Amino acid sequence: MSIFIAIFSILFLVVLHELGHFLTAKKFNVEVHEFGIGLPFTPTIFKRKIGETMYSFYPLLIGAFVKMRGEEAGDAHPRSFSEKPIWQRIVIVMAGVLSSWIAAAVIIAIVGAGWNVALNIPDDANFLRNPQVQILGVVEGLPAEQAGVRAGDLVVRVEDQSGRLDTPTTMQAFRDFIQETAGKMLILTVSRDSELTQIELVPRVNPPDGQGSLGVALNRVGVLHFAWWQAPWEGIRYTGILTFFTIDQTIEQISKSLAGQGPPLHTQVTGPVGIISLLGASYEVGIEQFLLFVAQIAILLAIFNTIPIPALDGGRLLFLLIEAVRKKPLPDKVIQISIIISFALLVPLIVWVTINDISRQF
Repeated sequence: MSIFIAIFSILFLVVLHELGHFLTAKKFNVEVHEFGIGLPFTPTIFKRKIGETMYSFYPLLIGAFVKMRGEEAGDAHPRSFSEKPIWQRIVIVMAGVLSSWIAAAVIIAIVGAGWNVALNIPDDANFLRNPQVQILGVVEGLPAEQAGVRAGDLVVRVEDQSGRLDTPTTMQAFRDFIQETAGKMLILTVSRDSELTQIELVPRVNPPDGQGSLGVALNRVGVLHFAWWQAPWEGIRYTGILTFFTIDQTIEQISKSLAGQGPPLHTQVTGPVGIISLLGASYEVGIEQFLLFVAQIAILLAIFNTIPIPALDGGRLLFLLIEAVRKKPLPDKVIQISIIISFALLVPLIVWVTINDISRQF
């Protein structure tokens, strides 16, 4: 059930993206031939024409599309996409991206006003309230598990035998404290099910590589919550913050990988299979975590589609901006060849990412 809901959520975001193109095209009186859900490589399982537009479903429900008159080649008809003012065409092209951002803002507004949600953030992020270190997982047979630490515990404070006390709000601060007290008794106070629990344990000295002194996987979370009357603005604000933060982190990780200072790129990139798996896992945790993950995917979808690759909305926007500067469109042949080349590059990339996703699952 969780995997089914995850797949449906991805499809919902893609359909919503295409709906942005569809509604703005209708608004500007562009003739829309078809609004399809699924990939049109097989016979339709359902289709119905309403007015001038054919609404259709295809068996491969992993995408959606809008076919507009004059979208792929020049057409002198007054209702052709190519005959509309350039500003209207830019709005139509970017409406899909805007739809994804709006979806993210609405979801974040609903979740933030309805729940106190712990949202994952790295050590250097400060855009959420009350950042805390969370125990993401424990290794069986190691000090943390033996002492009674559980996955999901939130670190409130740590204290050593000398009375030195710390309330770490970053993973690195927690690691530093643990390393300094290796081999000595310490008291770890955690919040579990809204109750404080004190746990005595002794961090190991010189643990094997990759295990750590306690045998725990760490996470850092902050609280996403605001009053209902703040929800619309906060949804927009957090969507903007997460958008710029995602771009910054992506550029940083790619730069580190290319410079050999981080994990290989293939260990960081997640494709459709990996996203569906993570969505399914988040649904098992709770509806609020699931919805936030959907919002993050909507943001990623928006960012991805703004990349100036001819096969994406960002590439179509680039062609329109070039047309605005040249005062005439690029030749259809140039556009078509560019789209074909970009598809030829994207498909192997998608296959590569999918193979990596599957290999990580098994």
